[in-house]
Amino acid sequence: MSESYAHIEVSLSEDGSENGDANESLSIILDDVFNAGVSEFPANSDVFLLILHSDSYVTDKSMGVLGRVGTGVMHEVTQRISFAYSDSGSLSHVPASIVSWDWIGNSAGTPAFDGKNITLPAPETGLLEVVYRVEADRWKLVSSEEGDVVVSAYQEEGNLTASTTVTITGDGALVGPYILSIKDFCNDGSIDGVAVWLDSVYKGLTNAAGQVALGMLTQGQHLLTMSVGGYLASNADHLNNDSFTV
Repeated sequence: MSESYAHIEVSLSEDGSENGDANESLSIILDDVFNAGVSEFPANSDVFLLILHSDSYVTDKSMGVLGRVGTGVMHEVTQRISFAYSDSGSLSHVPASIVSWDWIGNSAGTPAFDGKNITLPAPETGLLEVVYRVEADRWKLVSSEEGDVVVSAYQEEGNLTASTTVTITGDGALVGPYILSIKDFCNDGSIDGVAVWLDSVYKGLTNAAGQVALGMLTQGQHLLTMSVGGYLASNADHLNNDSFTV
């Protein structure tokens, strides 16, 4: 089953620029949702990346372990394209679908989309905001060494390459393993079937004893989200149950 979530990536590009084949694109970005907005990571922690692609590709990294953990992710991009008395422009990525478009200020007509290419009815000057979805794969990087890790991808179709640098800092020694126990606040009874997310990563459902394994953890604060029928979700109640510190 494909996965879809909204994330904003805003860029500004001059129209008429050559951006490769209209049906080919490749980019690597940090997954802000699964990384909970973190941009630097302790050693041995999970770093999630999205590879936005239009065709098959191969990956490489300068150190650490890199593995694909998800496919069919629909990454939502918001991009603004400027037109300086021109009738053509380009998106940064090949869209899987166009969500919406809107002119900022004066309207320059209805744009036509063909892959990355944008065509206007006539030369115009204006700023077009386009919201579109791009197919992506989710990857997880784990490095036991401190420093900058270069992650790259190569797409033979179109001869495209992409790369990003991930910063690994601090002492990321793992401790544990840990098991989370969930109980009813009123009667102290165990609750089974609770869906648990740790730092925005799904960990599973609690068993009959109200427990779910969290595994080895890095030292510091971790965020929890818990949800089950018949109870308010942990991020909607008034209890101090949204985080813990190792």
